Amino acid sequence: MTVLRLRSFRPCLSLALLAALATAPAAFAGGADWPQFRGPDRSGVGTSTGLAASWPDAGPAECWRAEIGSGYAGVVVAGERVYGAFGTGEQDFVAAFDHQGQEVWRTAIGAKFTNEFGDGPRSTPVVDGDRLYTLSSTGDMVALNAADGELVWQVSLPERFGTRDPRFGYSTSPLVDGDQVILETGGGDGKAFAALNTATGATLWTAGDGAAGYSSPLQVEIGGVPQYIFLPSAQGKILAVARDGAILWSFDWESGAIAMPLLVDGDKIFASASSDVGGVLLQVGEGQDGPTVTELWANREMKNHFSSSVLVDGTLYGFDGATLKALDAASGERRWVKRGLGKGSRAAADGKLFVLSDRGKLVMAEATPEAYRETGSLQLFDDKTWT
Repeated sequence: MTVLRLRSFRPCLSLALLAALATAPAAFAGGADWPQFRGPDRSGVGTSTGLAASWPDAGPAECWRAEIGSGYAGVVVAGERVYGAFGTGEQDFVAAFDHQGQEVWRTAIGAKFTNEFGDGPRSTPVVDGDRLYTLSSTGDMVALNAADGELVWQVSLPERFGTRDPRFGYSTSPLVDGDQVILETGGGDGKAFAALNTATGATLWTAGDGAAGYSSPLQVEIGGVPQYIFLPSAQGKILAVARDGAILWSFDWESGAIAMPLLVDGDKIFASASSDVGGVLLQVGEGQDGPTVTELWANREMKNHFSSSVLVDGTLYGFDGATLKALDAASGERRWVKRGLGKGSRAAADGKLFVLSDRGKLVMAEATPEAYRETGSLQLFDDKTWT
């Protein structure tokens, strides 16, 4: 199981925000934040520019490291704070660190989930303004003051929505949209998805049926219509929910997905799953009777397991099981393959890929469909790393 560590780098290297574990010092100097799961728009792509083209042989210099506990949650950055969720003892915690690696506050958010596949929280926090929202591994949805960690409200998903505990723990990372916190709740009788009021935790709406899964919602606007795209693990569907909870469209697919869906070219949704399912690209249009959904391609070239692909200039980069791949997003055709990293996660910025192997190796490579071109690497961790 991963022991989470927070890492930053010397300002002169000017590296990108890494959703899994790291943040560039530029964030602390007024640069772009990485405030939620998979970055500002949940695409895994950051906005930083002017990044170093390569790393020295020894890798970027380490500025600080903080031992915090076990878990699968990613790290987020907002203003001059880094936030991480982790489990230690019998509790899940969220903690805030300053830009020198000093712990600012720590708050217990619920009982720690334990099983043979790993302990601690799976959900990545989201910071919105002066609030932080996150979900404990045992189903407590909480809102905290980002400045001091004080509890604002707390909602038990099993108690409010009748949710059955998922086999691998509660894993969906909440999404904030205005006054709504959106998440997959997994309750029955029209309570699979829900919106909670950001100020009070009151339920604003519920929608859909099905058990709680492991994917997280994506906020998009297609054809001028704001919507949340869900890829529920247990339902075998890809679907869109309106801001008022109405189901806009649904596409029958495969169950078992964990990775998040991805927006492509403004009106297309890419979804991927492991267990030999592969990926599919859907185009969402508007017909006389409402939204239309057309399958553009489907294949087994990209079988995302626990981490989602990223899209850079028309190319999908992601882990097909334990193989890093590049696919043409328009056709699904393979561009290149890189083996030897194991499973992993990646972020992108400034034409570069930042890959964290599940074996603890951090790699920088060019985000190009021409070939895999590595421009730096560093062995960061000795533990299994699925953040």
